[in-house]
Amino acid sequence: MVFGSHLQRSASLLAVTLILSGPAFATQPADDGAFRGAQWVMASAAARAVAKVGARAAIDDPELAALVRDRQNLDIEIDKLRKNWLTAVKDGDAAEADLREALEGATARAEAMATEVRQRFPTYDEIANPRPQSIADVRNNLAEGEARLATLTASGTVYVWVITRNEARWNRLSLSAEELSEKVAAIRRTVGGASDVRGADSLDDDSDRQIGENFARQEAFDVYAALLAPFAETLAGIDHLYSVVDGSLTSLPFAMLLTEAPAAALADRKPLRDAPFLLHDMAVTTLPSITSLATVRGLSNTKAQTKAASFVGFGDPLFAGPDATPVSAAREVASLTVNSVFRSGGAHAIRSLAPLPGTRRELNDIASVFGSDSSRITLGAEASETAVKKAPLAGASVVAFATHGLLAGELDGLAEPALVFTPPETPSPEDDGLLTASEVAALDLNAEWVILSACNTAGGDGSPGAEGLSGLAQAFLFAGARSILVSHWPVRDDAAARLTVDTLAVLRAEPGLARSEAMRRAMLKMFEDERDPSLAHPSAWAPFVLVGDGGKPLTGSAQ
Repeated sequence: MVFGSHLQRSASLLAVTLILSGPAFATQPADDGAFRGAQWVMASAAARAVAKVGARAAIDDPELAALVRDRQNLDIEIDKLRKNWLTAVKDGDAAEADLREALEGATARAEAMATEVRQRFPTYDEIANPRPQSIADVRNNLAEGEARLATLTASGTVYVWVITRNEARWNRLSLSAEELSEKVAAIRRTVGGASDVRGADSLDDDSDRQIGENFARQEAFDVYAALLAPFAETLAGIDHLYSVVDGSLTSLPFAMLLTEAPAAALADRKPLRDAPFLLHDMAVTTLPSITSLATVRGLSNTKAQTKAASFVGFGDPLFAGPDATPVSAAREVASLTVNSVFRSGGAHAIRSLAPLPGTRRELNDIASVFGSDSSRITLGAEASETAVKKAPLAGASVVAFATHGLLAGELDGLAEPALVFTPPETPSPEDDGLLTASEVAALDLNAEWVILSACNTAGGDGSPGAEGLSGLAQAFLFAGARSILVSHWPVRDDAAARLTVDTLAVLRAEPGLARSEAMRRAMLKMFEDERDPSLAHPSAWAPFVLVGDGGKPLTGSAQ
């Protein structure tokens, strides 16, 4: 949803808050004008990525589709050039003039390409910038048992809409945005880490990850009571909730909310396996925007109806662990000249990430779901950034990356999130061991599922104005994925493997099941495993969320 200038969004926000200034904390019938106005305000980068994919999918001419993709990729290049140029200007870097010239050249090429696209495809701008959906539009795009929840935070107040096939209501939260953020932060503090995680935390041997039964139960119920409990009648009979949220809620998987108050607030020591998590009641899928569900479902209908199920996976890259021998001085100097991420020992830091042997087993187990003739997995030394970029990904219905995930800034010079692969002997701009978000966006995908079995791939830190989805999730949506499995915090190696394999195994047993429900059942299986009580803690199963179309797989597909 790219629609709306800053001025238009500001005017829409004012109109929405005036319309929604009625009685608080009791649900009201939803007003179509306020709902449309809210969507102008809720535009996000992830929504723009989905809209651009929808525009490409609407083109029958392969040559024109390639031109549109090149034009969209050029926007990514321009954005990077602009950021680099601004940094050079600020630092007084001598490269400023060259960067400015490159930026001006790229901008001129983009304008020329945009003119050609408009001439050959007059409706492109309308498709790539979808108008807000009405309540009736949303209802028509929901199946029986599905509901859509959307939030908008404005002037310290959180507004909520819930729409089903039969009803549409809104509410103002009884918690202020600040109070909600504090409760979400309290919940996050009790689920933030685990041993053998897939992310930068695996470099930290000193962090205390002994969570036990500690969980912010009272806060988990308080958020449920404010957000969902007022809509209990509307949500009766709903087993699949699509959520479009902002603010602190972007960092909170709804599955770990508690639907009943703890007996003794924070002192409650009832085993977590007996706690009434929302996980037991419904599956939840994250959407980038109100309009994105119609877009990704349209992609499924037009592009993948006849595609055979196939699986491509990358995992178990070569990492030596924290005791890795530092790279030679010559190689360290060479790395400084090709990619800033290797500065201050960054190359050694990548090699020092903990090995993830469970990812090899995980990908082999997923491959067994599809069969050897329909699977291609790349492991160990061959699991490189180059291998990913050269792989024929467009024909795969499921693509999995089982490795470490890094957030921007977790390595010195890393300006965007990335997936980590086997570090090359000699790093280059094409292969430095890090597949960044901008490089992901350049991939050619047509996948029903992209599984990011890594850490911190969902994004959404809950800070004011923060995007609800990470740069990685946005990039995979732009590249053509219709559903993405991502995580909100460092995940356990064993838990990640179990969840991905069990989700696909459930779908193999029941091919017509909704993807979100298959993932919910895999979570429940982990949650209920009495052999390992630690798996009942939300830190193990709750970080995983499904983004995109959580509905039923295509007819005849095995995923």
